Amino acid sequence: MTSDIELRLLRVFRGVVESGGFTNAQSVLNLSQSTVSNQMALLESRLGFVLCQRGRGGFRLTDEGRAYYLQVVELSNALSRFQ
Repeated sequence: MTSDIELRLLRVFRGVVESGGFTNAQSVLNLSQSTVSNQMALLESRLGFVLCQRGRGGFRLTDEGRAYYLQVVELSNALSRFQ
């Protein structure tokens, strides 16, 4: 069963993707940039792969990150229908 912390990490990831990066996600998620960054790092650590490239060049999903994002959206939709 998925824990609340895992669902929170998925919500942060989805917020970052849909906001176009960490900075924009701060206000959407109502979290500090360091919290967003730490939670993304924790999610990537748990998954064992990098979800996105970030830095001066901007924000970009990796191929794995793109595929994972689609799964997260599918899961979110299923959870909404279940509730």
